[in-house]
Amino acid sequence: MRLFIGIEIPSDLKEEIFKIQKDLKKLNIKLVEKENFHICLKFLGEVNESLVQEIYSVLENITSGKNVFEVSLKGVGVFPNISNPRVVWIGVESDEILNLAEEIDFNLSKLGFEKEKRKFVPHLTLGRLRDKKGKQIIKEFLDKYKNLKMKFYVDKIILFKSKLSPKGPTYKKIKEFHLVKN
Repeated sequence: MRLFIGIEIPSDLKEEIFKIQKDLKKLNIKLVEKENFHICLKFLGEVNESLVQEIYSVLENITSGKNVFEVSLKGVGVFPNISNPRVVWIGVESDEILNLAEEIDFNLSKLGFEKEKRKFVPHLTLGRLRDKKGKQIIKEFLDKYKNLKMKFYVDKIILFKSKLSPKGPTYKKIKEFHLVKN
């Protein structure tokens, strides 16, 4: 099964993000569906079912005793850069997310998962560009939403199953790992 660990976006913010996303429709872009908005902490890829219980244990150990924390969605950007935009995203500011992702990466490497080679950059993907046309639209989008600010509280992380299809991916929650309410 294809798995990843992520943070769900609250429904009210999904609506706001969906409205922002409409400004990208002029591009040749594959937009992320509203119900799929999330912040990915670690993509695991294809995982043998025999490892799932061990993943649960790692995530339970990491989240037990961790407090609920606030996250800021702030500004927009592109990967890898404005000269070659492929992914359009909303930025995420949170030391807790950085620490959580690092802890997950380190502990899952003990189960044989490959450690991340690149520095973790928390973000919420809005869409993936299908071609490089429309740089002016992207620049206008980046300028329009450069001061975007939204906040929410993270009270759990989720192990998701991802199923790919010609219509796009569908995500199913496998298990939630709750944080401690302060």
